[in-house]
Amino acid sequence: AYYVFGVQKVEPTGVFSASGDRATIEARVTEDRTFYVNGKVDNTQTDFATKSIRYTLYFVDGRWKIADYK
Repeated sequence: AYYVFGVQKVEPTGVFSASGDRATIEARVTEDRTFYVNGKVDNTQTDFATKSIRYTLYFVDGRWKIADYK
């Protein structure tokens, strides 16, 4: 089983906050994905949608890393 991706777009919403080694950022994510099982499209996992996602980041070993998203 595998995904094939069409449109993928990430847009900032302007929501951002940081304190120490933690930050929160929100983005609008548009994704067009088709899921295939045994060469056939599985419509239960195929989607084209735009969602607002809030990411929680932690600064670890000199890099920002995604700790969680909703």
